[in-house]
Amino acid sequence: MGDKGRTYDFTINFEGPANASFDMTGQSITLDANGKGSADITLTNNSLKTIKGIPSTVKYTVVEN
Repeated sequence: MGDKGRTYDFTINFEGPANASFDMTGQSITLDANGKGSADITLTNNSLKTIKGIPSTVKYTVVEN
């Protein structure tokens, strides 16, 4: 029901083991020494981001800005 002509900005916050790393559509994500990290993404109609290799011990939240 969103506006298909608009862009949408999101922040994904990750929390898990220190220095854990994984891939999000070609962007490498590595958690810091405290096990925290984040990524800002922009999505448009029919676009997507894929997270690969995320450890099962990493929790994440997605917030629309």
